[in-house]
Amino acid sequence: MKYIDSIKLNNKVFKTYKINKQEIHIFKKLHLKILEDTPKEFDYPYNYNKLKKDFDFKSAIFLTYYKNKPIAYSFVYCFKEENKFKNIFKKYCKISKKDMNLTAEFAGAGVLKSLRGNLLQDYLINLREKYLKSINYKYSVISAHPDNIYSKKNILKNNYKLVSIGKKDENIRLYFKKQI
Repeated sequence: MKYIDSIKLNNKVFKTYKINKQEIHIFKKLHLKILEDTPKEFDYPYNYNKLKKDFDFKSAIFLTYYKNKPIAYSFVYCFKEENKFKNIFKKYCKISKKDMNLTAEFAGAGVLKSLRGNLLQDYLINLREKYLKSINYKYSVISAHPDNIYSKKNILKNNYKLVSIGKKDENIRLYFKKQI
């Protein structure tokens, strides 16, 4: 695990780390715990074995800790090959072919229910934008379920623009895009 950042929000100190391929099990355990308090249409379990196989490119998973325990995650997905999802993503997000390799998806973020309301979602958006800038990406895209008012509020507050409405894994999603 590589230390990335520390931030104080609401008199609490949070530390963020970028995990490696061998640490995906920590993310999986946290993600499944967060899903217990998340509507199924907002988020769902990943294929963690496939995620581990795909994890050798520029994609990144960040874990945020409070009092030495993981309490939040944020995920950046950078496409490394042509596949069905990449083509659907390109269509929904209105990305030109030349910009596709400069665009990443903020593929999820979550906070344990007991620590929601500490401005972590806003922080996690900014953290991932800084990461994308560091690897010379130009655009980020975030999707959210239409009923997820908290995520939509944070996305819009961070100057993302709604570009389309589509389906991802049979769930309706709003797609937002930003040049970073």
